[in-house]
Amino acid sequence: VYKRQVLGRPGAGLTSLREMLSSQFGLGDMPVCRPIGIGAALKSLPRLFGLFAAGSRIVRATGFVPRWQDEIAILYRMCLGACADAWWREQTAAPATVIYGQTGLADTSLLESAQQRSGAKTVHWVHGLSGGWNFAGYSDLGLFKCGYDADLHGRLPDYGRTDFISLPKPEFCGGRGGKWLLLTNYAHPSNPYFGHGAYDLEIAAVRMAAEAAVQAGTGRDNLVWRPHPVFWSLPDAARERICAAVGELGVNLPDAQGDAPSYADFQAVMCTPSTVAVDVLATGGLPILVAPHELAADTVYEAFPLCEADAGALGDAISRLSDHSVAAGLFDALWGQVRPGAPSIGIDDIAGRLEGASARP
Repeated sequence: VYKRQVLGRPGAGLTSLREMLSSQFGLGDMPVCRPIGIGAALKSLPRLFGLFAAGSRIVRATGFVPRWQDEIAILYRMCLGACADAWWREQTAAPATVIYGQTGLADTSLLESAQQRSGAKTVHWVHGLSGGWNFAGYSDLGLFKCGYDADLHGRLPDYGRTDFISLPKPEFCGGRGGKWLLLTNYAHPSNPYFGHGAYDLEIAAVRMAAEAAVQAGTGRDNLVWRPHPVFWSLPDAARERICAAVGELGVNLPDAQGDAPSYADFQAVMCTPSTVAVDVLATGGLPILVAPHELAADTVYEAFPLCEADAGALGDAISRLSDHSVAAGLFDALWGQVRPGAPSIGIDDIAGRLEGASARP
């Protein structure tokens, strides 16, 4: 490993990041750096003015005018990217392979382009599910979490090549318990609705499941709600507001220190549109999507046969799963379309897939 580059808007100092890497992942000895510097920033100015002008022309030609806050955020990312580009060209020794955990924004894409021009191959190790046509990655290899996403981006003119690490199909294990499990992630900062009514959607998802439980005679007490772990790091006011609303619905509040639930222990596993849907499928469960809003087209969620927008439909969907043969058939069909990938892979797995990736022009 050459270095771990910290990208994006600085949220903590490098010393704090090293301590976190050491305490949580045992990577305290790994060199950490930010691809920025005063010299690189000064060298990037001529190109930056050109990028600003070209970007402005492109945006105006679309007829869409972003909010001024969004334009400032875009310009900031471009500044980071142009500086990172200049920084990379200053390096005297560079690795042959660069692996990205996050890319597709102006700052990462400009750096990635500089690395490819220097002869390095880049890999986007995708940590979530594709958002569809609105995402454009420029890596030589896009390594996805499921075959559906690899196929989708293989049809787009972005990655040099796409792939995924296939997972053996497990035995269907759904519907063994009496309780219902609801997994939510609208309050996650990476959710596309975060900052756009995400907290209301989090509450709406719990309300929908609670109403379905009452209509089905299961009762609210048999509904187990588990928000994404990042929920516990939200601002106190936001977290308390959601918990208060959920408490008023009569749903038991989750335990921040509680163990991760076993999907096989529940009659029904519901989740909001997120990577968790594929995680549930990968363990042999049949997830039911709870989506109180319209979903983007051409995403993996279109493959899920049980995707409900109201409590009545949700209750009917869970009722269908009481027939084990029906549920098992739906699981088999969904597995064939989604093709979940391995939950964890190593550097050797990535290197093996990279051998067949062609360098981008």
